[in-house]
Amino acid sequence: MTKLDHIRINYKVYIDWQADTGCIKVSSIAEAGAEHYVIKAIEAVCVAVDHAKAEKILATPLYLAVPPSVDAIRALVRPTIIESGRIAGLELAGKPFCTEQKRNWKQERLKLLDILHKKFEKTMSKHMLRLALNKNWMRLRVHFGHVSFSLAQDNFKAGEQSFEQFSKMIANSRTTADLERK
Repeated sequence: MTKLDHIRINYKVYIDWQADTGCIKVSSIAEAGAEHYVIKAIEAVCVAVDHAKAEKILATPLYLAVPPSVDAIRALVRPTIIESGRIAGLELAGKPFCTEQKRNWKQERLKLLDILHKKFEKTMSKHMLRLALNKNWMRLRVHFGHVSFSLAQDNFKAGEQSFEQFSKMIANSRTTADLERK
């Protein structure tokens, strides 16, 4: 309710949460123009609720580890730059794949790309449907940049992981990262 304080002050109304009905009650002292202020306050509360819902949806980022190309793939992924507990750089490490491994990776990579594409589509569709009511005043933004991990698995910080293990770590909800936009 503290997020609605600016509405309460600007429109000179009382805003209370009615726990028994699950509703917000907006009222005002009976004076000239009070009805106008209550109507405007109700509109502002609706906008604030929509904004809070949108913030909640948009505050859940989706990180996808795109599989490396057949020529670039190596057996391991390891951190290269660790600054004050944050991983700011990654590299593929280990021996290059042999011809048979490259052939297998090519097929596996296509499957992984299809899975990632479907996961991205599903997430976008779900979030866009939840935000459909606000579509007239929202814009979709996709940001690209450098990712630094602030909370990653300790075994990854200490050494190396396979690409599969790295992908699972990225998908883990406990892994947190920041995006430095470029």
